[in-house]
Amino acid sequence: NNSSRSLWDHILNFNSDNILVVSMQPLENEHAIIVHVREISGNITPIKITSNYLPYLTIQEVNALNQRILDNPAHLKPYESKFLKILLP
Repeated sequence: NNSSRSLWDHILNFNSDNILVVSMQPLENEHAIIVHVREISGNITPIKITSNYLPYLTIQEVNALNQRILDNPAHLKPYESKFLKILLP
């Protein structure tokens, strides 16, 4: 759906069209959002996220329970799905 893709692009900008935003939601007790992303073209894809509203984003890979796995995840493997925690200033 192009209209929902356009909405996500205004909040967060992803470096590649083959990264699908599955869901995005704020965390209740933290100044952060969780973004569930998936690689959809079968290629290794670098993860680079920018925002038109924030000059710098701190990004962590987390599991479904919001437990940190890795700071600054570098890429998505083909068809891989990840949860990214974006810490807001």
